[in-house]
Amino acid sequence: MATHARDTVEVGYDEFCGALAAKDLQPLWTQAARLMPPEPIPRTLPWLWKWTTVLPLARRAGELIVAIEKAPLREEARA
Repeated sequence: MATHARDTVEVGYDEFCGALAAKDLQPLWTQAARLMPPEPIPRTLPWLWKWTTVLPLARRAGELIVAIEKAPLREEARA
């Protein structure tokens, strides 16, 4: 009888995993070791942007975005 109960649980688990896969999902407990390894495994390289390089671009972006956002308002006022 115990074997039958275990078989039922295994079938239920397999069916559940199949239902997840049918929805393009995966159980987190099968991914946990890869997603949370004991030590970090960086895949990217650190990069440092100097503020003197970024600031002028950020200011220009602010000017352009404000101009773009206000443009439709001017067109609506004419109508």
